[in-house]
Parts: sequence; C-alpha cells; structure tokens
Amino acid sequence: MKSKKNLITNILLVLIGIIVLIITYNDEFLYKKPVMKITKVEEKKSYDKQGYGSNVESYYEQKIEGIILNTKNKGLVVNTTNERSTSNVYDENYHKGDKVFVSINNLKSKTVNIINYKRDFYVVIILLVFIYALYFIGKKQGMLAIVALVANVIVYSIAINLFTKRKFDLVLLTSISTVIFTIISLSLAIGKNKKALVTIISTLLSTLVTTLIGVLVMNVTHESGVRIEQIDFLLTPYKEVFITELLLGGLGAIMDIAITIASTVNELVEKNNKIDNKTLFLSCREIGKDTMGTMLNVLLFTYIGCEIPKFILYYRNGFTISTILHSYLSIDIVRSLVAGIGIVLAIPITSIISVHMLKGGKKQ
Repeated sequence: MKSKKNLITNILLVLIGIIVLIITYNDEFLYKKPVMKITKVEEKKSYDKQGYGSNVESYYEQKIEGIILNTKNKGLVVNTTNERSTSNVYDENYHKGDKVFVSINNLKSKTVNIINYKRDFYVVIILLVFIYALYFIGKKQGMLAIVALVANVIVYSIAINLFTKRKFDLVLLTSISTVIFTIISLSLAIGKNKKALVTIISTLLSTLVTTLIGVLVMNVTHESGVRIEQIDFLLTPYKEVFITELLLGGLGAIMDIAITIASTVNELVEKNNKIDNKTLFLSCREIGKDTMGTMLNVLLFTYIGCEIPKFILYYRNGFTISTILHSYLSIDIVRSLVAGIGIVLAIPITSIISVHMLKGGKKQ
C-alpha cells in the first residue's frame, strides 16, 4: 500500500514538473518587454582581428528574422542584425528557435534590437532537476534541505536589503545572519535534539575563532601583501567586507565537519555508553583527518573555479602567474586559507563539545 502511494506521489510530481515546464516555455504573456522567437538566421564572415600574441579572432555578421510573441505587436515579423566573434566575450551567437528580449527600433521598417536571451525556461529545468534529485535521493531530508535553502536565501536577501537601503552595520548583519543560517540549516537537517545543539554551538564557535584569527592577522600585519583594490569599488570599508567574507566563506564546510563529528560521537555513545572519553577523542580525530582533506579541497576548488575566467584573461594578456596571484587573487587565497583554518579548528572544538555534551563524565 505504501509503495503504491509513493508511486502515485512520484508520478504526480513528474506531471507537475512537465506542466511547469510547458507553462514556462510559453510564459511570454507575463513579460512587459517584447519577446521574439528567432525563425531564421543567415551568417557570413566579416573580418579577422589580431589579438594578443598569435591569437586571431574572427567576426561574423548575422541577419536575424523572428516573430514577436507578446505585447500589442504579437505576431509581427521583425528583423535585426548581430555581430558576433568566435570568443563571444562581448556578444552572443544566436540560433534558430532561440527566444530573446528585444526593443522595437522602428515599427515601420520592422527592425528591432536584441537585448538578451530569455533564459527562464532553462533555469526552471535546472531547478526541477535539483529538486527532484533531492527528493528522490533524500526523500524527507531532501525536502527539508530545500526548505532550509529557501529560508537562507530569504534571510540573506533581507540582510542585503537592510544594509543597502537602511544602512545597517554590515558585520552585525552578517553575524546575525550566520547564526540564523546555522540554526535553520542544522535544525532542519538533524532535528531538535542535543546533537543539533552540539553541532550549532561547535559551528558558531569554530566560525567565531576563525574570524577572530583572520582579523588579528590583518591588524598585526597591517594588511600588507593583500591587494584589496577591487573591494574599494564597493565604497564600503574593506575590513567590513573582508570580515563578512570570513564569516560566510567557510561556514558550510565547518558545518559539515561539525555534523560529521557530532553524529559519530552520538552513534558511538548510543552503541556503547561505557566508552571512555579518550577513545571518543581518538575516534573524532581519525574522522577529522579523513574529512579534513576533502573539505580543504572543496574550498580550494570552489575559489579556483570562480576565478578561472579572470585567471585565463590575465594570463593571455601577458601577466605572469606571480603577478596574477599577488595583485588579483591574493585576497581569494587569504579567504581560502582562513576558511581552511576554520575547518581544522572545527575538529578539536567539535570533538570536545560533543564528548562532554553527548556523553559527559570525568574530564581526561
């Protein structure tokens, strides 16, 4: 009976997803800007341009014809031209069937200017795949993870709005948000129990100590060796922005370490309540060593992945690797190192708190 109910639920979810996709693909009526579906593209090569070194970039002219799908000009056949390059850094390569936002340039000559792609359909596809993966693999926990994610996004949006519109202190807002993020994420993931309390306390304490270390190093070294010119464009004191990045940068990884160790201690205590504190500490240390390396790599690859386009751009324009690392990526390196310190510190901090809250007993 239960399996039949689950089957019906799964089928309904898939049908709902299909309906959502159909509606999204035909939702031009929701937009005030004209949406054009491209029906014809003719392309020819215009010229070649010498780039840096031996790189040669080719440019092409596209003659595009399409039909307006919404607004009072719905059904109007229009045309436009588009110049694209092989790199597509500052331009786009349009194809037949693409849907784009346009502005009508001249109604009599039926010419338009393309503003940008209409991407909501593809965003919804990715979103549905993400939700279904969480549901079918994680079931109830997967759904709770989605709830936590949505709640955290709402909290983050409120914090940003309070900072930009109401001029609240950025560090204070981030500190409060960090506490809320941690409580929401771990409470929904673990439940309302002592293990969740241990994980929350361990995560917040590890994050606090890590941030204090980062701030202390900044003050002692007078921020020498770290280039912060890009932060200056924000017109916000760079220390506030940097502290904010420290608070949030390694929070997820620290949560993973804390919940892994707390769950291990809780499981060992439940299996054998007579286990001594030293054995628990040694077990936590072994678990920490196994997870520490992977978490550090997660941070490294996350920061490196975000900076790949920038790195390639600088390198292809003649900058040396040392110049790129020092002048443009030094602050990212510092963030990743400080977050790595947080991961390492989370192991002993969580171990101590877990053993004495989940088991108790004499200190050893």
